[in-house]
Amino acid sequence: MKVYPATQLDQLQEEYGATSKVLYWIYTRLRPAALAKFPKPALPSRVPISELCGVHLGLKTIIQPPPANNWWCVYSGRGTITRLRDHHFGIPGDVIGCLGLPEYGEAYWNPSEWGVRIVKDTKARLGSIGRLAFNYAVNAENLERAWRLHYGWPILCRK
Repeated sequence: MKVYPATQLDQLQEEYGATSKVLYWIYTRLRPAALAKFPKPALPSRVPISELCGVHLGLKTIIQPPPANNWWCVYSGRGTITRLRDHHFGIPGDVIGCLGLPEYGEAYWNPSEWGVRIVKDTKARLGSIGRLAFNYAVNAENLERAWRLHYGWPILCRK
């Protein structure tokens, strides 16, 4: 699966459809030290990036960062492309469980350092898990959980 730069989310929305249900993974090229420097979010509903990085890093079940300049999976979720774009790469208002990356300002938010992988197909290939047929409404949560059990927990996921 290809990692699409965060700057291409509008194009992905056109390609997949604004209301199409997808599984998504958020990637960054930032290293743990950079994530640990993010300030505390202004709203309590936001994902506390530096706090989660400090608590989760070093746990064996966390997806470990790859060598520098490679994409590192730090978050996974499910929903629509519009939700992905607005909640994580936009300024979403007081919405629970979103990254709201642009709210951190230019010192922390650089769209070229963030990307996404998306699965919409009903028969999606998810790496070495194999080919899994799924009905989004019924199996999206289970498929996301299976992916996390196989590959590890993204460092910025709370639950």
